Amino acid sequence: MRYAFVASAERQSVSIIDLHDRRLAETIQLQQRPGSIVASDRLDALIIAYPKTRQLGLIDLSSSTLKQSYYDLGLTPDSIKLDPAGDKLAVYDQSLAVLEIHNLQQRQLLVRLENIHTSVPLTFNRDGQYIFWVDADGQLHSSDLKGNTRSVKLAENSAGLSAMTRSVDGSMGFVSDALAGTVYVINLRLMTLIKAVAAGKGPGRPWGTADGQTILVPNQQSGTITAISTFTLEPLYTIETTANPVAINTGWLDTTAAVMSNSGDVSLISLLSKKIIRRLSLHGRPRAGVVTSDSRLLALPVAGSSDLYIFDMKSLSVEERIIDLPADLGDASLAISNNLCH
Repeated sequence: MRYAFVASAERQSVSIIDLHDRRLAETIQLQQRPGSIVASDRLDALIIAYPKTRQLGLIDLSSSTLKQSYYDLGLTPDSIKLDPAGDKLAVYDQSLAVLEIHNLQQRQLLVRLENIHTSVPLTFNRDGQYIFWVDADGQLHSSDLKGNTRSVKLAENSAGLSAMTRSVDGSMGFVSDALAGTVYVINLRLMTLIKAVAAGKGPGRPWGTADGQTILVPNQQSGTITAISTFTLEPLYTIETTANPVAINTGWLDTTAAVMSNSGDVSLISLLSKKIIRRLSLHGRPRAGVVTSDSRLLALPVAGSSDLYIFDMKSLSVEERIIDLPADLGDASLAISNNLCH
């Protein structure tokens, strides 16, 4: 919970950021170029995708030597997704159109699904017993660990559809349609469409608050975020943010938010006053950030600038800027975070 992890393919390394001391704690040298990384609190391990050798790397974080081991796959791990419990991993091979779910604790393949065509991230449900994906035909699919699948049609194709975000209690899913300017709400137990909620222009993937009461949607074409109530499924308010907002991290007991832009800007917002408190230019492309489980700190790597920012989400200020990291920083991973909906 104390450490955030960020990989660099160019330097074949993982940077370990100490969020308590606000510093680079250690750099782990790898034997090959990493892809995606995830951290598991349950396994006390860092899991690394190695697409070239079709392997997973596991780093034992409880070991004083940070011992590395390998897990062979029969497919290329183009993307990986860890379930909320921290022991099941979804592995997707885009060229083969194959999705597998592995139990890492038991080193066991649980299910293999074929003809899976998706270009957006996967989503597990709360207990890791179901996985969801949006396919090229505009459908949202689910599968259990035995391979039983269900689907619901959302659009004619996936051109404007985002990845699915689930509600904190796992009962509903939210998928944005950038072409229609709406957010589809799905009953995940029945796999039925509940309603389409109006958002701004070009809505991106929704983000949920940790209290489960609100879904926040970045509207890329209108430079705003729209808040949707998970109780009434109606829009609550819209806040102007920054040009081309693509991602949102909420913090400090869901009273604040950081809105990241493709242009390299971040807007720090009070959700209570519905106003921007501070705007910053990060001089690079923000990668996916993570908020600590106490909702206090946001760790945000910036590709192209060799920087990782640590924001205080209570005061909406920069707590620390860690410099001289690899320029090709990937997404940040944290074993237990405030990011509950993805």
